[in-house]
Amino acid sequence: MTKISIYTKFGFILGFFIIIAVANFIVISYSQGTQKTDAAIIDTAGRQRMFSQQLAFYAERIVRGHTASKVTLKKVITLYQDSLTVLKNGGVAPEIFGNRTIPPTVSSILPVVQRVEMLWREYKTNAEIIIREPTSTNGVENELVSTALAYIEQNAPEMLLRNNELVVAYVQMNDAKQSQMNVILLVLLIVDVAVFGLGAWLILLITKKGEVEKAHTEEMANDLVKFKLAVNYSYDHIVITDAEGIILYANQAVQRITGFPLEEMMGKKVGNSELWGGQMPEVFYQELWKRIKHEKKAFIGQINNRRKNGETYHAQVTISPVLDNSGEVEFFVGIERDLTERLKYEEQLRMFNRAVESSTDGVLISLPDTTVIYINPTWERLTGYSRNEVVGKKADMLKSGEMSQEEHKRLWVSLNAKETYKSETFVNRRKDGTTYNTELAIYPVVVRDKTEFYVVLQEDITKRIEIDRAKTEFVSIASHQLRTPLSAVNWYAEMILAGDVGKVTGMQKKYLQEIYSGNQRMVALVNALLNVSHIDLGTLAIEPQPTNINFLIADVQKELQPLIKARRVKVHATFEEKMPKAPLDPKLIRIVFQNLISNAVKYTPPGGVISIVTELQKDGVLFSISDTGYGIPAQQQNKIFTKLFRADNIRGKDANGTGLGLYIVKSIVNLSGGKVWFTSTENKGTTFYVTIPFTGMTKKVGTKGLT
Repeated sequence: MTKISIYTKFGFILGFFIIIAVANFIVISYSQGTQKTDAAIIDTAGRQRMFSQQLAFYAERIVRGHTASKVTLKKVITLYQDSLTVLKNGGVAPEIFGNRTIPPTVSSILPVVQRVEMLWREYKTNAEIIIREPTSTNGVENELVSTALAYIEQNAPEMLLRNNELVVAYVQMNDAKQSQMNVILLVLLIVDVAVFGLGAWLILLITKKGEVEKAHTEEMANDLVKFKLAVNYSYDHIVITDAEGIILYANQAVQRITGFPLEEMMGKKVGNSELWGGQMPEVFYQELWKRIKHEKKAFIGQINNRRKNGETYHAQVTISPVLDNSGEVEFFVGIERDLTERLKYEEQLRMFNRAVESSTDGVLISLPDTTVIYINPTWERLTGYSRNEVVGKKADMLKSGEMSQEEHKRLWVSLNAKETYKSETFVNRRKDGTTYNTELAIYPVVVRDKTEFYVVLQEDITKRIEIDRAKTEFVSIASHQLRTPLSAVNWYAEMILAGDVGKVTGMQKKYLQEIYSGNQRMVALVNALLNVSHIDLGTLAIEPQPTNINFLIADVQKELQPLIKARRVKVHATFEEKMPKAPLDPKLIRIVFQNLISNAVKYTPPGGVISIVTELQKDGVLFSISDTGYGIPAQQQNKIFTKLFRADNIRGKDANGTGLGLYIVKSIVNLSGGKVWFTSTENKGTTFYVTIPFTGMTKKVGTKGLT
């Protein structure tokens, strides 16, 4: 049995619908034509009624002497006669000619038309008498005209009544025909709906299988589009060739990796030296071709290829033969991945790994929860733990327990803010329980504002601290030994200058004064060195007692009045009125204020202003001292609290400084649990800030005090 195609079925259905549509068009067109003609006929009947009224009107005007109305009356007679002819002959009037198929003048209307026509003949005869005959002769009324007018006036109501009957008859006939047409249209609509329903059912029945096939085809087409997009925009180089290796397709990655435009490679043989091949020994290509062409097996391996610019690159290659139904190679699919960047990164990673593994610093890497994921050999050597013992454990296992709560808080404040934490006095614990001093730095590695892991670097500075301690002890001993001869020099110089051993000349006195001043500077330096050594060695004694900071500052300011006057600077002090006493060692805190105030005076040019302020804060006292002096160069501000450091811009202005004062200030403030910091702009001035908590200092037994 011959299978009818789906297109033929749709052709039959479409032809059937076209026939129904044409039938609908013919019926509706006929209905519209009939309605138009009937409307024109009804309108003609209405005008005829109007003409009958005008005839009586103009006939009377003529009799009354308006002879000019005779022309109008003739036109009215002609129009009425034409209308009657139209009605009588079935409505074939000029304005509706060609729109009539069935005449409207049916048997029910003809009697009405005939009655109108009978009365019209008499009407017309009398009207023509009025037009033809004069209304009077020598002043005497024409009896014939008067009789004609009397007839028209007498029969005018009857004429109007018969014309009205004619209009009503035509309207009733039109309504009857419209009702019939409505029935026909309703039947036609029912037929249309039935045909449409039947057609829809047939289409649904016929195309159900087609829709399933179409959906399956569309799904396959969508999958094909997705597959093509995936292949075309794949990161890997993908080439399809025929069975002889001629390129049929290449995705965009081929051009990106090799540099050859797509149009330049199409139709050429892959592996050709004109393209990216030819970089391997000939035997390699022979073995490759044997495997994929003759053995019909996939090749997977690494290969060297060439870019268009001549650069050689290393690639991972997979070439797969695709077989037809007979088992012969139809085409090949080659997928290549450029390994250049990966090999470069791998080499960099190997170099980095070697650097970390051989680093003299201990390196530890942990997750954000401090779980250790790596330690280098140096870390193993420093701690005594092997890598297997530490990796996977929390870094807390290395804690010595000697970190203060304040320092622990500072560490996590820095790390939570994704900032580097550094400490030069960190203490860790070895596997055997011993502790060691380390210089520690923890670096958060942040990716997209999230800490991925921490890198911890540590350097064992135990020996360095021991060496520094030995140097400090040496300086302490040497300084102590120097104090005795310096004191003797100072004492004898004072005696000679006072004339206790005889009168001295002016020149002798000048030289003796230089000796005395130089000796005083040496004494100050030796005292400073001793103070530093006492602090560094931890031998400093601390004797806290209730101390009012305002009184100490005022006393230091009074003590420095000679220097203030000599420098010609103004000092303004504003003290907190309700200053409480704090447990502080007055000797140590006095040294802090002496150094800061004397520095401000010495390094402020004449005419400058110095402001001293104390104020209460939530947890302690804030002391600040501002000057309009030389300031500190920005590039040297990070060294200001280190030993023996003096800024370059004041070396030529004051040669008497030791470079130890601010180191001592910071050390004493740290002992009180406070902080010291500053802001400075070169040639504009400096402000130092010191905070001292209400808790003050803790008593410490020591063998030395500060001088």
